[in-house]
Formats: sequence, structure tokens, C-alpha cells
Amino acid sequence: MTADVPRVPADAPRVTADAPRVPADAPRVTADAPRVPADAPRVTADAPRVPADAPRVTADAPRVTADVPRVPADAPRVTADVPRVPADAPRVLLADDHGAIREALRIMLEGHGLDVVGEAADGSVAVRNAVALRPDVVLMDLRMPGLDGVAATREIVAAGAAHVLVLTSFDEDELVEGALRAGAAGFLLKTTDAATLVEAVRRVAGGEGMLDPRVTRRALAMIRESPAGATAAGLPAQLGLLTEREREVLEGLRSGWSNRQISDALGISVTTVKTHVSSVLAKLGARSRSHAVALATGGV
Repeated sequence: MTADVPRVPADAPRVTADAPRVPADAPRVTADAPRVPADAPRVTADAPRVPADAPRVTADAPRVTADVPRVPADAPRVTADVPRVPADAPRVLLADDHGAIREALRIMLEGHGLDVVGEAADGSVAVRNAVALRPDVVLMDLRMPGLDGVAATREIVAAGAAHVLVLTSFDEDELVEGALRAGAAGFLLKTTDAATLVEAVRRVAGGEGMLDPRVTRRALAMIRESPAGATAAGLPAQLGLLTEREREVLEGLRSGWSNRQISDALGISVTTVKTHVSSVLAKLGARSRSHAVALATGGV
């Protein structure tokens, strides 16, 4: 025996004659043999067993075959980033104190490809949301609690937050005139059909105006019948500032024409028409196309 032979520790347990021995044919656990986790459940004598008469899955069990209908490979997939509406759709804020009406308008407008970006149940919230969200159009009811639609329209237009299209059940002379003087770009009644409303929103978003024919006639009649006052004062001089082309554009506005119609009638581009409209509004001190028409009619 040499010095480098390992020795059994002095305190190592000794195998005695009565110690249990491993059977000679017992399987050996090697270094690479899988081991049962220490926390694995143990099967005991009282563990539940599969009933002897339980059905067995056999080789002839039915399998899913090729004739099961499958989703076509080219079927459109609905993903989280699918746009709800076209990217260039006009953005609309709904202002109405009736939740059911707002919901109906949302469904209708979104169904026609418009993007409803927010709602408001009163005028004050409409102003705040318009300033925060900067929609293209605020669809405004006039009779709301707190700040009414006319006052809200005035604040939104003054802030340059959005164009305002009035949609209301009321067409009293005072409301019509108040909304137009506040700078509303359009005025429609809630009896308007869906196609007309959607077209009005698109036109107003594009910088045009839209008036219900019943409202247009009455608004112009009110202005003609009103005594000369602050509205008409100084207008002859202001109209004199308009160029000949701007006068032609203003006449198109008075006729209720769109930018495209004015463009076709005068033989100029739509972009040029928009430039002339902006100049007309600035020279007349008007807040919208409809306001310019009201001022010009009152001054004639």
C-alpha cells in the first residue's frame, strides 16, 4: 500500500452483517440517468387508478382528416393594427347632451368612413375637447345644459380649434342667426338624412359651408329684413376692398356652390378658389363662409 491510496474515513458507517444490501440485479443509477424530481408526486397504494372499464384510445380512433373545412390561406386577417377608418378621414367631435343620439351619430358616421375622435355632453366640455383634440369638425347641438351651443361655437371658432357644423332639432330664428354670427360653417336639422349629413361633414372639413335649404332662406330673409345696424355698417367699404375675382367667388358662395363648382364656373383651380375664399373672409371680417354670405347679403 502506498501513501496516495485513498483511505476510508475513521467515522464512516460500517456495513455489518445485518445491514440491508442492494440486490445484485437491482438497476444502477448512473451519472446520466434521469432522476425523479424530489417534489414529484408519489403513487401510493391508495392513489386513484384508472377504472378497468374506462374507454381506451386505440389505433382505429377517428382522426381529423383533410376534408375538415379550413380557413383559406388568403383570407384577410384581423390584426390589432387594422385601421378603423381611412387615415385621411375627417376627424369629428360630437357635442350633444343626449347619449343615445351621440351613439347613433357615432355608428352612422364611422359606418360611412368618418373618424369620431371624441364626444361632449355640454358646451364647456365641447370647447375643452375641441381645443385638446383639434378635430376637423365639431358636430354641435345648440340646446345643451350649461354653456349652450351658440356660445360654444363662438369659443371654438375664436380659438381656431375646428370648423363647427350645427346639427339641431330647433330652427328658431334666434338660434339660426346666433349660430351663423358665432361662426358656424353649416347648419342642419336632425331630420337630415345620413347621406346629406356625411356629405356636409366632408364639405365643412374641406373648408366649405353647408346650410339646410330651409335655414338658408330664412337666414337671408332675416338679414334683409333687419334694420341697418352694426352688421351692415361699413360693409359697402369692405366690399369695395374685394377684387373682381373675389367678388365672383363671393357670388358663388352666396349661391351655395362648393369650391369645385366655383372652380368649374370660373375656370380656376380649387386651390386658387380656396385662396380667394380666405381673402374674402379676411377682408369682410367673417368667421366662416356662411358668415361671409350673411354679411354680404346684409350689406347689399
